[in-house]
Amino acid sequence: MAHLGFHNCLPALSVAALGTIISTVQQVAAQQPSSLDFVPPVTAAQLFAAACYSAGSRNAAVATLQSNGFAASQDTGTLFHPTGNLSINAEGNVCSIVFAANGAAAPTAQTFADSLFAQSEPQAAITNIEAEQAPASDGNFYVVASIVVQWKR
Repeated sequence: MAHLGFHNCLPALSVAALGTIISTVQQVAAQQPSSLDFVPPVTAAQLFAAACYSAGSRNAAVATLQSNGFAASQDTGTLFHPTGNLSINAEGNVCSIVFAANGAAAPTAQTFADSLFAQSEPQAAITNIEAEQAPASDGNFYVVASIVVQWKR
């Protein structure tokens, strides 16, 4: 994966934590059926902002996603889009999204970032966005975004 150079992000996230997020891409790709639809990057940005920026608590994030038809994995807590190749994980202190690009990941990541930051500028400085440079085992290129969160109890 290549970090999109237009954002200098996530100073508080350790290299180990970032590596865990990136390795999640392969796990998510393996869990998602390859027949799922591509979710437009603008829609992905709206879902990510609603769950990871606006929700305020993990329970609120999960409720927001479930109201949009997402289903949770019993093993990981990752929430999967009902028809799209997209998942969001709000476990722990990092909220992340993984979604398949319809084509090259870098332009999809750019559109995602532009849309996300247009609606969520205060959080832009602490959002990490990665674009996969090689296809995953399912043949898709993936975009990963994450933010360190401090959920309210």
